[in-house]
Amino acid sequence: MHKPSTTAACVLTRLALLGITPQPLRSEVAEGTCRAGVTAANLNVTLKDINGKPFPLADYKGQVVLLHFSATWCPPCRNEDFVGGSVTRTSRCGYAWRLAPALLCAAVALCLVAPVAGFAQQNKKGAFIDGEWVEDYVYVPDFMTPEELKKRLDGRTPDLVIVDTAARPIWAEGHIPGAVNFPYSKNISAPVPLPRDKTLVIYCACKDHEDSTDVARQLSLLGYRHVKVLKGGWFKWLELKYRTESKDAKKAEKQ
Repeated sequence: MHKPSTTAACVLTRLALLGITPQPLRSEVAEGTCRAGVTAANLNVTLKDINGKPFPLADYKGQVVLLHFSATWCPPCRNEDFVGGSVTRTSRCGYAWRLAPALLCAAVALCLVAPVAGFAQQNKKGAFIDGEWVEDYVYVPDFMTPEELKKRLDGRTPDLVIVDTAARPIWAEGHIPGAVNFPYSKNISAPVPLPRDKTLVIYCACKDHEDSTDVARQLSLLGYRHVKVLKGGWFKWLELKYRTESKDAKKAEKQ
């Protein structure tokens, strides 16, 4: 016969797997809720174990007890066996609970570890850059002044690409000489029609470089290593009265 503590532990394990919460014995509930004159159920029953030794059910008071009834004439019942307080049925229509304790432990461990791991990942600083996680990554824009950009344009620096983030009609009306049009988008995805082996100077017609800084940030996350933001943007370029060009003017020059 199994010890009461072993039987109770196994039964609680099975109930937990099934999502069942053990409830108080009806007799215990009845003692506190029954009307006057009503007698609680008498559970002082004496049973026999598989060896024929009698034992009182009252010895298990306060514990969960699994009563398993079998018939000697029933083939599936005869195939059942009690191993370590867990039921294993070997017939085709049966079930196996032999792994219940191990599964419960694994489930509890997963429930405890998963939220902690998720919380750690959410609070872990960094970003994916070109598909690789870079810990503690924080984007800081690298600015270039209009004066330096003009100097490079006058020197015809070959490894420089100026990027205008305005909508195409606005870009066509006027832009920095040689600037390519790459309209602003909140979600830039690869492939991007901009060279990786040259320095990109990005500008916008914004008060605080909002669009150009965000485009530069997104490009850096896609693996672009040489990205600069024009300090002051389009308005600063006009304020300094530097040369501009338009699509229509370039067409007129070609004619």
